[in-house]
Amino acid sequence: MDAAKAAVILSELERGSSLEQAAAEAGVSRTTVWRHRKAEPDFDAAYQVAVEAGDSVNVAKAEAKLMELVERGYFPAICFYLVNRGGGRWHHVQRREIELQGDSRRTLVDVIRAAAKSAEPVLSGAQADSGAEGG
Repeated sequence: MDAAKAAVILSELERGSSLEQAAAEAGVSRTTVWRHRKAEPDFDAAYQVAVEAGDSVNVAKAEAKLMELVERGYFPAICFYLVNRGGGRWHHVQRREIELQGDSRRTLVDVIRAAAKSAEPVLSGAQADSGAEGG
């Protein structure tokens, strides 16, 4: 693989692209990239740095989307944020066991979706109330 294609791959990976996307952008296969990594230790080292940088980009994107949902009052996003970033105050929520009663075909995802739907009007009303107080 020539240096120009290697540079395209590294650039794409740094931006958060997958290996498949980066290889396609460079016009090579994933297999070619893996072979080049094995044959060229310097490229392999640069590849690993680029993947780590891309992971940071993607985590930042995901966190931004999560915060958009939290700000819009989306209940599952609020719970996820509190449990995972709430400074330990909400970790006990993860340890609770959930008992599903009734229709055994319902999945936990269905139960969470139903809970989120029932909470959305409450959250929307609370947001409207808080906006009225501030204005």
